[in-house]
Amino acid sequence: MKKVILLILLVLLTGCKSKKQSMKEWGEKYGIQMCEKMVTCTAKTLEKMPAQFRKMAEAKMPTKESCVAKQKTENQSREDIELTDEEFDAAKKCMEDMLNANCDQVMGNAVQSCRDYSAMMAKKAK
Repeated sequence: MKKVILLILLVLLTGCKSKKQSMKEWGEKYGIQMCEKMVTCTAKTLEKMPAQFRKMAEAKMPTKESCVAKQKTENQSREDIELTDEEFDAAKKCMEDMLNANCDQVMGNAVQSCRDYSAMMAKKAK
């Protein structure tokens, strides 16, 4: 679950500067939608847990508001990231595919375009 959240933050963080205002707006729009998706999917995952573990996990579960606030803070601290057109398109496809994927796919890191994007950015970081 942490891996999925980190991937979402990576996509959102890298999606907010390269193409000036349009990209910033894109990142903010998808950021809120992805926070909603993650809260929904996390809640569905919690429903499947045994009661004794569910209470502990619920206490650590982020709210939509805390997710959005964290995303905004992270975006402000990472304004130096630049994306090529190919990277921007890959990030956008990942976000769109995640929004359209079911929770099992999202939480299981089974969205292929996001795995491709993650690999692309890992290669760039080297």
